[in-house]
Amino acid sequence: MIRLMVNGSNKHVRKLKHVIFLGAGASFTSGYPIGQELRLQMSSQEHFSEELKKHIQLNTYAPDINSVFVKCVKRFADFKDSVELFRHGGFATVDEFSKLASVANQEHVQNMKRLMRISLAAHNPEKKFHESDYYPFIQRLFREDKLEELRSEITVITYNYDCYLDFLLLEAFRHRQRISDHPHEINGYLCAKLTSGFFDPAEKNDWASQTEGFNYFKLHGSIAYGNDGHFGHDTLFRKDAVTNILETRKIGFIHQVFVDV
Repeated sequence: MIRLMVNGSNKHVRKLKHVIFLGAGASFTSGYPIGQELRLQMSSQEHFSEELKKHIQLNTYAPDINSVFVKCVKRFADFKDSVELFRHGGFATVDEFSKLASVANQEHVQNMKRLMRISLAAHNPEKKFHESDYYPFIQRLFREDKLEELRSEITVITYNYDCYLDFLLLEAFRHRQRISDHPHEINGYLCAKLTSGFFDPAEKNDWASQTEGFNYFKLHGSIAYGNDGHFGHDTLFRKDAVTNILETRKIGFIHQVFVDV
């Protein structure tokens, strides 16, 4: 709140936020499949295999690439019944499919999102980081007068499942603190706030209700927790994600519940 003097009396004026909404197109320049391309990958094993083959050749350091590829494609076959419902139901997006199936067929919803998790995780946007619009976007989120601080009047709301923006935002903040003469402490609360709560599932804090300052919310969930040693930011963007996505069938898609935000 901001306190103003109006005609000699105190008045409380609500401080307005500048809200930025990011849809699927925001991740396009980072190389993630969107729209028709993603729908085809979720609907056809042939399209899924061809796209996965490109990413495995580029990103994996596993000695037996063919074995990794075969195992990934087998994951697609494991979700055959769910894929059939998605494809022949004529759905435009997995979100649309999830909306209809979420109450009576939750397992099919999770299967399609696990499959999407594999598809998104196979791509490492850091290989061509210079092409991503997220970099200039993040630069605009920091104050011009205090370059180590995020702008308090901004709230970013994204509907994207990938966690590349989370990773870049947290990385930018961390590295700016390293060269600042007044660095902020990078604690669990801050990591949660800059990843919309998708950093460490063991970290319990009330970050979502603390809306003063910069805010970042991922409304549809995430493919990973940033601090997950097996399948987090380090694996997705610094190492070999492909060999680890084979375990995604065992892990439910990550959702976040916001109350009174």
